[in-house]
Amino acid sequence: MLNMTYKLSALVVCVVFSFFGLASSQKNCCAPKQWTGIIIQRIGRYDRTHDSASLNDAFTRFTYDSINMKTAAITEINKNISTQAMVKERTIRDYKQKRKWVIVDNNCSVNPLTEALQAPCIPDYFLKMNIYENVTSGISDPMVFHIPNFCPSKNEEVNMIRNTLLYFQNILSA
Repeated sequence: MLNMTYKLSALVVCVVFSFFGLASSQKNCCAPKQWTGIIIQRIGRYDRTHDSASLNDAFTRFTYDSINMKTAAITEINKNISTQAMVKERTIRDYKQKRKWVIVDNNCSVNPLTEALQAPCIPDYFLKMNIYENVTSGISDPMVFHIPNFCPSKNEEVNMIRNTLLYFQNILSA
């Protein structure tokens, strides 16, 4: 009986190692280098301080372009399902310039981009899952990467930083 248990254990170990060997020898699953998709989310929140709950719907049109190293997300969030109040946020990431623009209404903020563009492949250590719907290959609307004129230019950003530094220098030297 003990000999039978060892043989069965050895068989299970061989099957498991064969499976992992087969799985690791296969290529990663990759999406196209350029694609557009839609994410639909329902977000529930609970505020313990005020003992209130809210439910929001979010609709995001996401565009991925690894050739030009950019992503764009246009998100519409239903802030309150009963009143239908909507917020529209547009986020553009340019990984070559290492900058991120966030546009809400006519307000634009520009921030440094520290993370790298993720490859369009599922990595071996994959732990998170998003579901995209209506995915199409290619960039259906290249205007999603257009930075509005009211966003600060690079020169304006440098001037804003310089003025901020001068302001704090004056405060510290006083």
